[in-house]
Amino acid sequence: MTKQDVLCRLAILVVICAMVLFVALPAPVLADGSPSLYTFRQRFGVNVAKSFGQLSDFPSSLSDFEDVLSLGFGWYSDWTFSVHPERPGDIEYAQLLPTKRWPPPWNRVERAARANPGSLWIIGNEPETRGQGGHTPEEYAAIYQQAYYAIKAADPSARVAIGGIVMPSPLRLKWLERSLNHYQATFGEPMPVDVWNIHVQILQEKRGDWGCGIPQGLLENAGRLYEVQDNASVPIFEQLIYDFRRWMYERGEGHKELIISEYGVLMPSSYLRRGDDDVLAFMAGTFDFLVSARDPVLGCPADGGRLVQRWMWYSLNFPFYDETPGGFNGALYHWQRPQEPTIFGAFYRDYVTTLAEGEVTLSAMADTTVDAQQPSRRLGQRGRLKVRGGSQPASALVRFDLSVLPPGALIARAELRLETVASTNPSPLAVAVRPAPQDWDERSSSSELWPNGELPASLGEALLEPGIVLTCDLLRLVRRWCAGEEPNRGLLIGAEGLGPSGNGTYSLASREWAEGPQRGPELWVEYVYHRPAP
Repeated sequence: MTKQDVLCRLAILVVICAMVLFVALPAPVLADGSPSLYTFRQRFGVNVAKSFGQLSDFPSSLSDFEDVLSLGFGWYSDWTFSVHPERPGDIEYAQLLPTKRWPPPWNRVERAARANPGSLWIIGNEPETRGQGGHTPEEYAAIYQQAYYAIKAADPSARVAIGGIVMPSPLRLKWLERSLNHYQATFGEPMPVDVWNIHVQILQEKRGDWGCGIPQGLLENAGRLYEVQDNASVPIFEQLIYDFRRWMYERGEGHKELIISEYGVLMPSSYLRRGDDDVLAFMAGTFDFLVSARDPVLGCPADGGRLVQRWMWYSLNFPFYDETPGGFNGALYHWQRPQEPTIFGAFYRDYVTTLAEGEVTLSAMADTTVDAQQPSRRLGQRGRLKVRGGSQPASALVRFDLSVLPPGALIARAELRLETVASTNPSPLAVAVRPAPQDWDERSSSSELWPNGELPASLGEALLEPGIVLTCDLLRLVRRWCAGEEPNRGLLIGAEGLGPSGNGTYSLASREWAEGPQRGPELWVEYVYHRPAP
C-alpha cells in the first residue's frame, strides 16, 4: 500500500499502521521443559516502508540497508503481500492483505498463498481508522469472511489474523466487538481468528483532532484523550497489553497467540521532554516487558504463559518528521544514509543481539521454624520445618540468595517448591505464603520473631495435604527483590490467619533434611539477561 494514503496534513499527529505475518516454526524448549514457541530473534521484528511520497530513490527493501540483519530481528512486514518476498538469511516475511480498496486481485492473493505455505495472513491494516481501512465493523466482518476462506482455500495451512486496531482502547474494542457480533449473526459462526493481532500506537481519540480519531461507524466524539507525551509511555503500553489479553481470556481466546504487528514512538523527539532519550527509554522498557511478561492465567499456555508472542518495531526506514515533513519517529536506519544505523538502530541491535535466557534452581540459604509452643527456644537448624494451625501455631521461614542471578536479569518466572515429609492429625490445612515481616536468623527465638500486628498480604494460598509438593508463584515478589524495591527477608509459610483456623501439624523438608528422598525448599527462577560484550 502507498504511504500517500496514510500521510495527511496533520503529519506526525495522524497514525500510520501495519500488520504482521506469523509463520509456524519449530518450538524451542527451555532446559526445564517449559514451552517456548520462538527464539528471541523470531520474536523481534520491524516494519519496512515500501515508499514515501513521490521519492524515486527511497530505499524500500532490506537489501538497501547495509548489514541490516546485524540488527538481530527475525521477521518483517511491508504492509502488503508478495508471491516472492525478499527473505535474506531466511528471515520471515509478513503477508498482509490491504482492505482499503476492495476486492483485491484474488488471483495474485491465491498465488502468494500457494507459494508461501504456512504463512500467517493479516487481513487489513488498522481497518477501523479513517485513512487506513476506514471500515465500519459490519463492513470489516464481511471483508474478513471473504479473505479468510479465499486464503484457506489456496493454502489450508495458512494462519489468518485480524487487522491490527490502532490500540486496544475501550473505544476500539467496542468497534471490534461489533464486528465479531455481526460476523456471528451474519455467517452463523464465530469469526475464525487463528492469531490475534493489535497495534499499540498510543494516540488521542478525538473526532476532528490530532491522533487516531474515532473508529469508523461509531458515534462517540472522544475516547482515550492521551497526550503527546503519552506516546512514549511504558506504563500505558503495558496496561494496554494486559487489557487486551484479559479481553481475549474473557472471550475464551486466551489460549491463542497474540502479536503486535506495529508499535513505536510516532511523535518527533522535539515534541518529547527528553528528546531521543524518551524514545530510547520507551524501547528499553517495552522490550524488557515483552521478553519477560508472563501471566499463568492470561498468557498463552503453549508459550509458557507469555503475554505477547511476537512484535514489530515501527520502523526500519520511515523518514523522521524533524527532517522530512510527513515523517514519523523511531527509524532504525536513516533513509538518506542506509549504510549506518540511527541511534535507535544501534540500541535495537545491541539489545536484541545480546539477549539470552537462563534458569536456576536455588536451594534455601537459611530456613527454620517459629513455634508458639516453644517461644524461648533458639531457632537453630532442624531437619524439618513445621506448619501448624490451631491456637498455638507454627510457621516456616525460608530465605534464598538471589545474588547468583546475572546483574540486571529480568525475572520471567519464580516458583517456590516445598515437600511434606510427615503430618499429625492430617486433615487438609490452609496455608499462606507471605514475605517475612522482619529480619531473622537461626540464632533468633520464636518469641523474638513471632509476627505482631498486621501481616503482609498473602502471595498465594494452598491446602497442605500428606505427601504433596507445595508450590507458589513468587514472580512479582522476586521481581521486587531483584529490583531493590523490597528487602529480601525471605518467606513466611504459615496456617492461614495464624490463628485457630485449622488443626494439624505438617512437617516440610528443610535444607538439612537427610531422612528421605524429599528435597529441601527450592526456588526455581527463569530469567532473561544480556550477555556481556566480548
